[in-house]
Amino acid sequence: MNFYMWRQNNTGGSFITDGDLSRFVVIEAESYEKAEEKALNLGIYYNGVDSDRDCSCCGDRWYEGDIVELKDGDTIEDYLQREEDEYPCRDTMTILHLADGSKKTFKGRT
Repeated sequence: MNFYMWRQNNTGGSFITDGDLSRFVVIEAESYEKAEEKALNLGIYYNGVDSDRDCSCCGDRWYEGDIVELKDGDTIEDYLQREEDEYPCRDTMTILHLADGSKKTFKGRT
């Protein structure tokens, strides 16, 4: 299994945050295609400016997903907590969607 991360641009000056989506969304899956399918089902979308969903001056809300590359001995939880601690953003967090259907959230401690 791998982890894939989608990053959200705060187009229009805000992030979409709910029980499934936040500034960063990470999905555990067997392949990018399966992770992307889940991401789209959660509400992630592409080409928001072209479809008039997003602000044209700020750009598209969602970037395509990237694989998360962990360093030796790192867990995904360690990695995500470090990211949140280093780059905290008020009222947002990272949401991790695990392959078993469970979720975990990570919020900066700084």
